[in-house]
Amino acid sequence: MVWQDTPYTLPLIAAALLSASFAVLLVWRFKTRGAVISAVLIMAGSWWLLCVALNLAGGDLPTKTFWGKLKYIGIEIMPIGFVVLALESLGYGHWLRQRRVWLIGTIPAVLLVLILTNDYHHLVWPSYANAVRNAILVSENPKGILYWVNYVYIYICIIATMLLLLRAAFNSRHLYRRQAVVLLIGPLAIWLVTFLEAFGMLLGLPLSPMPLAWIFAIVTITISNFRLKTGDVIPIARQAILDSIPEGVIVLDTARRVLDINPAACRAFGNGTEQTVIGQPVETFWPVGAALVQAESNATIPKELTAVQDGEQHIYDISVSPTLDADQQLRGHIIVLRDVTRLRQAAQQSFDLALERERMKLLSGFIQDASHEFRTPLAAIRLSTYLAGKTTDPDRRDYHLRNIDNQVHNITQLVESLVLMARLDSFAPLTLGTVDVNNLVTTVCKSRHKLLEDKCLRLLLELDPSIPPLRACFDLLAAAVGHLVENAAKFNKPDGSIRIATCLGDREVVIQIEDTGIGINREHLEAIFNRFYRVEQEAHTIPGFGLGLTIAQAIAERHGGRIEVESTPDVGSRFSLRLPLR
Repeated sequence: MVWQDTPYTLPLIAAALLSASFAVLLVWRFKTRGAVISAVLIMAGSWWLLCVALNLAGGDLPTKTFWGKLKYIGIEIMPIGFVVLALESLGYGHWLRQRRVWLIGTIPAVLLVLILTNDYHHLVWPSYANAVRNAILVSENPKGILYWVNYVYIYICIIATMLLLLRAAFNSRHLYRRQAVVLLIGPLAIWLVTFLEAFGMLLGLPLSPMPLAWIFAIVTITISNFRLKTGDVIPIARQAILDSIPEGVIVLDTARRVLDINPAACRAFGNGTEQTVIGQPVETFWPVGAALVQAESNATIPKELTAVQDGEQHIYDISVSPTLDADQQLRGHIIVLRDVTRLRQAAQQSFDLALERERMKLLSGFIQDASHEFRTPLAAIRLSTYLAGKTTDPDRRDYHLRNIDNQVHNITQLVESLVLMARLDSFAPLTLGTVDVNNLVTTVCKSRHKLLEDKCLRLLLELDPSIPPLRACFDLLAAAVGHLVENAAKFNKPDGSIRIATCLGDREVVIQIEDTGIGINREHLEAIFNRFYRVEQEAHTIPGFGLGLTIAQAIAERHGGRIEVESTPDVGSRFSLRLPLR
């Protein structure tokens, strides 16, 4: 090889080495795909600068031809490198699948092979020629058809890069906009120099300004990586976060087309991939999504979706939020799908466990209290049976037999009360009918006439004839009123009275049972409706099981009503059964 001395060789070699050092620094400093792509792009430019320097230093035609061909290794990589860097930096790295990368690289690879084998077909340069400019031997080869094909290819890549970056510059804000603008400067400078050279507007210069444009592009790429984190912030924000989060994310434009979707959202629907879904209307794979998205809505709309994935049912909590631009104009919507299946299952299991524990606690207390209530009459029956068998006095035997009969009656009443409580606890459907409240009260009083007569109690009825009929279960309401009347009779004073009144309240019917009995202390009022609860000082003198008020309250609640109580010790109590009109 023959060489010549030029004042431009050493600066170009220095620029090539400096450019290569930038590439090494980027790879060492940043471990992202964007930084690696930037480094490959810069190394391609460094190779191009080195070959330009050696081509310029060549002193004969073969030397210049040799290095003039090799520089196209860098020239073919650089345009496509800018396109790939723009896609990666703007968050479209998921488009760069292996098949697409090979397809994109096919064109520059074919063009490079044709350039290197030009001696066999002369389609790039029909011939080789040198010329002397400013006392320096330079190459001036005539241009063939493949040269212009290559030129168009380079132009297409540069224009595609600029369009991507311009779109990002206009649509992004803050950091992302600055990233796009800085990356745009490099291709713009190269495009401008290429345009001027193609139309012979730089022939008066001793050296092409393209190396200077490239150095300028390298500086912008480096600044973008170090200061603005190009290849770091956007790709990681999109891929390492969006692709990795368990929540499904769908980005829609104002026409409800899918702009972006992550793998979690694709798995939720199970009928598409990112490649097939992006660009399609959301209703093509999720009809409900179109209904959820309200273009005029500026509020978040929480929803829920149930989907079958891998044979298992999944529950997704969905939020649809609008995306607004700087002018607060609607630009689209973001749909986030959060898989709450395990959370719901855990909550349900926790609730079921707590419910089961409470049921076991109630059952244990119920069995303990019920067994205690059974134990007393059974002990009395056993004792009366023993004494009846030992006595020879007919009157004493009859007395013990009557006691046995009374205790059997008590057990029967207890069993019937327990069965009724079990029926009420099971929430079995009620047999409803039209109930005349006054007739019901009269019927209950007649059935308890003997109880009132035995205790010498006066019964006062104040029935409002204007009360309309109720939609209720007659037998259960009769049982509830009956327990209240029996309670008033048991705890009344000798020669006392019971007043039963019916009246209309606020959209309800009220049945009041008022007695002149011993009353209830304030500390017992909250507990008298509990099962088997009895006021301690009366527990051993007044018969009963402590279930009457519990049953009455449960019957009232099953009818949508309630029981209220007012009581004054040694004066009496008033129970008000309130039933809604319906």
